[in-house]
Amino acid sequence: MLKFVQCIKGQPDIELYEFRQYWGDYCTRFSDFLKGHGIARVDFSTALAVEDTLKIMVERGTRQPYDGMVEVYFENAGVLRQLLEKPDFQGGLSQIQALQEEFIDLEHSTFFFAMDDG
Repeated sequence: MLKFVQCIKGQPDIELYEFRQYWGDYCTRFSDFLKGHGIARVDFSTALAVEDTLKIMVERGTRQPYDGMVEVYFENAGVLRQLLEKPDFQGGLSQIQALQEEFIDLEHSTFFFAMDDG
């Protein structure tokens, strides 16, 4: 299974509560968009600002976590290519990308394709 992963950092001038408001809207709109195009599985995760996260960061010497993560699953690359050829998919994707620019620090976020080995 092919998946598209987004590890998202919020813009530095946006407070956590604002990020979470944008994030909720983003999750709803992105999920509705994908389901409208036959994508059966998309997972959204939000980093937890809890003591145990800080403890792991300090103990292991890691950076701060991303604020959110998205995983979009495709049966194979052919399904993705077919979607990308559809003008209505491209139009909707442009709207999602515009929404990303409102609250995501794209320079410090990471988007990539991965293979689900499970």
